[in-house]
Amino acid sequence: MKISKKILCFNNILFPDSFLVVLEVLFFAEYFNLNFYKYSFLISITVFVSMLCEVPSGFISDKLGRKKMLILGSSIDIVGVLLLLLLPKVFNSYLYGIYFLEILRVIGRSIASGNFEILIYEMYQKSGENENSFKKDIATFFGVGVFLSSLFSFGSVILYEISIVLPILIDTAIKFFKVITYFFLNDSIIKTGKKILYKSKFNSLKNILKKESLKIFGVIIIFSLIFVISRVTFSLYQPIMQEAGINLKNYGITVFLLNIVLCIFTIFKKEKISKLSKKTSIIWVILILFFQIFLFFSKLINNYSIKYLYIVVFFILMQIIRIIAEGLSIFFLNQSIEKIENKSLFFSIYHSITSFIFVISLQIMGILNYKLNNFMLTYIGVCVFFGICILSLFLISENKSRSLNYE
Repeated sequence: MKISKKILCFNNILFPDSFLVVLEVLFFAEYFNLNFYKYSFLISITVFVSMLCEVPSGFISDKLGRKKMLILGSSIDIVGVLLLLLLPKVFNSYLYGIYFLEILRVIGRSIASGNFEILIYEMYQKSGENENSFKKDIATFFGVGVFLSSLFSFGSVILYEISIVLPILIDTAIKFFKVITYFFLNDSIIKTGKKILYKSKFNSLKNILKKESLKIFGVIIIFSLIFVISRVTFSLYQPIMQEAGINLKNYGITVFLLNIVLCIFTIFKKEKISKLSKKTSIIWVILILFFQIFLFFSKLINNYSIKYLYIVVFFILMQIIRIIAEGLSIFFLNQSIEKIENKSLFFSIYHSITSFIFVISLQIMGILNYKLNNFMLTYIGVCVFFGICILSLFLISENKSRSLNYE
């Protein structure tokens, strides 16, 4: 196995904060005596700071070096966690210390964000791997990562009972070993003076830059929407099943089943996944989102087992969107900005837009559910709304692409 594949494997099968994620609210409540209001305020601040820091940090990474910024940002995050754990041991009053260190960690993650995706993609290219090999590996490692993440979630509860800090310490240890792998990445060769390598006989560089930028922004927004819809709808699975009269115990089985299916699908269908183009992937997402309308007919099914299986089928289909959103999107975004030198800047813009859409989407879901008083209709409404947005942007992007190729 080539070094590039080993690095991608280690980083992709171990998701960030896999052990703490299911216990984060509980951890802040018990370890720091933080009530839910203060915790929510903390999350709001960190999201806001993240959105502010993403673009400037991307610009800095392009200028100073992506590998250096990746290592620096990730190291800041690790130091921030360790200092956070020391706060209750050293100070009696530490609320502002929590806010400061969490903001510091967010800044660190902003400095690092996007750089690994660019560096590993470039490393694959330099090692002579074709693009299908990269897509195949991303999908496979992501599927394995989903399965491991579900196991870690179960394990984190056991670890938490042994010691409240064990889950976060294990997550921090994983981050530390990831930083070690970053030293083996090849740094990008940053050229100065040119922002785009594309030239044309018929158009000025200024016009090409404008049109290329519009096309890239279209792709960025589309994949931001795809990522957000794969995340926000997941939070509605449990209330939808509960509303349909499905036992809560079956929901836990469903989540584990979805992760197993996703893992098996990415491993055994990796050849087909690797051949998916950007255009085909987006079309699949649009079709799946509009297909969710038929979930409404579960209300007409009286048999408990059939109703349960019928609902699960729709949730399984949504996992295809998750593969595209959290796996293949890395390739498609890199492919879209291949001719651009400021790659980290564009990845930072992607993360900023994604964070903004995520926050807005949660608000829209809350308002929609308040008006409809029905989780299934809220879910279908959000899926259709995102489907329309992605379809509209896709058609505009295709039109711009044809116009650019013609010229």
